[in-house]
Amino acid sequence: MSITKGNSAQLSFTAKAFRKLRKVVLKAKEISIREIKEYLFDETHLDPSFQVETTRWTVEQMQSFILSVIEGLANHPISVCAIERSGDKLRKHYENRISDKIAYISIDGNNRLNTIMKFLRDEFTISFPEEGVFSEDVNFTDVNYSELPEDVKREFLKSTLFVHFYEVEERNDLSTLFKRLSSGTPLNDQEIRNCYPGGVSDHVRKVSKKLKYSWSSVSEEDWSGDMSGVQANTRRTLDEFLAKWLYRLANPSDNSGVSSKKLDTMYRINSVGPASFKLHRQQVQILCDTFSHATGYQSFSFDELTKSKLANYLIAINIAMSLDYEIVDPAGFFNWYWDGELKRRATPVDPAVRSIIVTASKKKDPMEWAKQTAKADKEKYSSWSTNALDNTTKVKKRAAMIKSDFDDAISSLVSDGTIVSLAALEQAA
Repeated sequence: MSITKGNSAQLSFTAKAFRKLRKVVLKAKEISIREIKEYLFDETHLDPSFQVETTRWTVEQMQSFILSVIEGLANHPISVCAIERSGDKLRKHYENRISDKIAYISIDGNNRLNTIMKFLRDEFTISFPEEGVFSEDVNFTDVNYSELPEDVKREFLKSTLFVHFYEVEERNDLSTLFKRLSSGTPLNDQEIRNCYPGGVSDHVRKVSKKLKYSWSSVSEEDWSGDMSGVQANTRRTLDEFLAKWLYRLANPSDNSGVSSKKLDTMYRINSVGPASFKLHRQQVQILCDTFSHATGYQSFSFDELTKSKLANYLIAINIAMSLDYEIVDPAGFFNWYWDGELKRRATPVDPAVRSIIVTASKKKDPMEWAKQTAKADKEKYSSWSTNALDNTTKVKKRAAMIKSDFDDAISSLVSDGTIVSLAALEQAA
């Protein structure tokens, strides 16, 4: 069939060719809470490419959802991929999951599935009707599932939800499906990157999870500023932070900064070599070892930590490793870094540097002179630290000051056993 639209375009296709465009098969089914409890939940794998591992909903959100189920208002479908009914390439990708008796991959609905199971396990209570609503027939307050009358439990287990079972040909089709399903609530750049298959996304998720776990003993109230979302990896913010550092390690000669487009490309084509992965993994491990002790530091508290301070600590770690020193006492190394960081941030503009910038603009018009004077007043460490990892110029200026401090401290750091030279280790061996 050919369709001509004016003189500018001609479309030519057949029904058979059109059907080939359809990469996804959808089968919708209404299933009961009992079925979710007895087979769907246990047979569904949560792939971190698409869903976070824990329920991000608050208790109030979970209570509201359960009430919606009771009232028959929970009409947003849960979406899973049926592995066995999908194509050979997808079954091959998840063959280990199939051997573990996993039948489905969660694409959208993890919060809802987890909420149902949490309610059935008495992990939160519900009240009905909701506050401000009157009902003559049903009234209860702060009731667990196990406290409900048996006939009410049976009715709840009969409640149904719509589940969309998708069948796809290969893993990339799942990424496309996830992005389309999430179009109602736009994904941010890092959430989109996360669904790309490959070594970069797998690596970043693993190290991010490990670092997040090292912070698990610290309560949410102890965090502040831009680290509040990072520590919880809200909307993959910790992933993005670590991905930017991975990009810097993998592309040390790139002087134009870390852009969203560059991260997209790194994820899409997996342009990171084994050596960069290894170095990144080692440095994140030092972060983990550092912060597993951090609650005992005298001059440090988590509410003082910011993304730029965390970035500067990574810079310090990288400087030590690039000069062939092994950090054997992460807690001691962090103590050295933190004391120096506070001093560097309090360091004013170098008068000589300021004089050069201001003097050079004296002969220009007053507006230019004022502009250059304002620029000169920002030539200090604290101003360079307003950006964590994106701006290469600022990163390099901070790194130069950190390296200068490290060079001055090498002998004392070696003598107290905080670091050891690789050459010394080789000789000892």
